[in-house]
Amino acid sequence: MSRMIRRASRLIACLMFLLLFPAVGLGQNTADLQGRLVDPTGRPVISAFIIITSQDTALIRAATSDDSGEFKFSSLPVGSYSLQVKADGYVDFRAHDVRANIGKVVRLDISLAVNDSHTASLRGMGAPMIETSNTQLGVVMDDISVTELPLKSRDTFELLQLQSGVQSTLGADLFFGSDQPGVVSVNGGRARSNNYNVNGGHSGDQFVNAPSIQPSPDTIAEFRVISHNYDADLGRNSGSVLNVITKSGSNAFHGSTYEYFRNTALNARGYFDPEKPDFKQNEFGGTLGGPVRRDKTFFFSSYEGRRVRNGVTSDSVTVPTTQERSGNFSAGQPFTGVLQDATVATELKTRPGCASHDPLFGHVPGEHNSARMLCSNSG
Repeated sequence: MSRMIRRASRLIACLMFLLLFPAVGLGQNTADLQGRLVDPTGRPVISAFIIITSQDTALIRAATSDDSGEFKFSSLPVGSYSLQVKADGYVDFRAHDVRANIGKVVRLDISLAVNDSHTASLRGMGAPMIETSNTQLGVVMDDISVTELPLKSRDTFELLQLQSGVQSTLGADLFFGSDQPGVVSVNGGRARSNNYNVNGGHSGDQFVNAPSIQPSPDTIAEFRVISHNYDADLGRNSGSVLNVITKSGSNAFHGSTYEYFRNTALNARGYFDPEKPDFKQNEFGGTLGGPVRRDKTFFFSSYEGRRVRNGVTSDSVTVPTTQERSGNFSAGQPFTGVLQDATVATELKTRPGCASHDPLFGHVPGEHNSARMLCSNSG
């Protein structure tokens, strides 16, 4: 009995691993940091100890420099880090606010000072003009850009249109789902050929490959649009690759609340509209993140509600009066017509204001009898 339980437990563990592993490996949601250590004369510093620490979650990674002074940190979670370098015979080096962006390779070339000196230099903290260690072509937008740039409908994927080579398909009505802001054409490619990822997992709709998960702008840490030269782990579709990373908890509690409101105050009246159509849009929500156990476990949650009232302008439409709704059409305009259904003709014969002008009116139901009716104001 105990052997069967152990086998069942192993089977369940294997199934859980198979279910969870693809979600982690599908998308590119991390960054790499690499660099080189040299002394003041340009010679490599060997066996130096490099420590990198997350400024939000206290995540610590360590590495040592090789014979050429090179070091590398792979698969770092997106965020800001502090870097510390220790080497015998050299002054300790520290750097803060080293930003690791999604899918990027951060390059740091550090010149260490000897013990009798007090200066050290760092090259590569800023974004390089040309990324020589990564062939992918794309643009990264951080949380500041996402939250500060104007969004009329609070849809983050509207910002895709700010990237070069990206064209929205809104209004084209090419296929079902093409009215969503995230459905775009990149460099002339098909709008249904993009690859959408959220936190490393595929988030495209299975029917039309539209973005099925669209996080609120206040929950996004950053996102990246890759248009050319994708890495091997970003296959599946022939179009662009969109990677979205949401915010996470940290050692400090943090959050936000918001309310966005739009109405017709600044709207213009259409040329053929007698008045402005009614429009009211309320979007409200909040976020909250923090530690469950400091330096170990964190949480982040969000909520957003949307209430929209949108009036539609149309031509004048005549609706039935109270008498007409009860079946009395005697007060209306004269109506003439030919009835092909004997049952309907028999029913209308008893209505006020309607009279038959055909001797075949009301003959045996089921036979092909026609009746010419005249309905006027005189009942």
